[in-house]
Amino acid sequence: MDFAHVALRRPALGSFSRRLVLVLTLSVTLAGLVPSPAQAGWLTSTWPAYDATPDSEAARVLETAHAQLGDRFQMGAIGPDAFDCSGLVWYAFKTAGLADRMGGKRRGATAYLNWFTANGMISHNLADARPGDILIWGGGRHSGLFISGNWAISALNTRLDIRIHRADPMGLPFTAVLLVPVSRTDPGSPTATPTADPTAAPPAP
Repeated sequence: MDFAHVALRRPALGSFSRRLVLVLTLSVTLAGLVPSPAQAGWLTSTWPAYDATPDSEAARVLETAHAQLGDRFQMGAIGPDAFDCSGLVWYAFKTAGLADRMGGKRRGATAYLNWFTANGMISHNLADARPGDILIWGGGRHSGLFISGNWAISALNTRLDIRIHRADPMGLPFTAVLLVPVSRTDPGSPTATPTADPTAAPPAP
């Protein structure tokens, strides 16, 4: 049915009603044209296998992130039950006792990109990513953690929350791999030291 044509044949509708019909019409049209993330095949509920020894530093970071799967997205949140994108990254490393490996402080995605760039720990080739590395999309608009293959985990938005998704494409263009110096073959050090429940805080500039 041509909803727009039907709407145009009803001049008796008030101004507000006409606007409401137009919005609903556009929503129906877009819903039919744009596939859902699940239909597009870029989300999964299956935790991918990855190349890191159990209890290695990379595994501790990823398993911490895995435990947050399905938690809420909330801007500025750093856990333990809600996160924004960089908040999840910070929480995973801090809880694993490895905050020093990514600058030792809570930053936003752009600031993490800048810090790793300044320290020469960056690649613009997704093929260089290893389990536990930080991924950046959209020039610094979004961050997440690389798992394996073409899969990552991140706090996406208020509709999707924390999900496992394809690293490229994912709605924003891939920007960089932040190459985190963590062990992937042995437990390494330091021993994980989970933090107390953190409080929400905005990212540092």
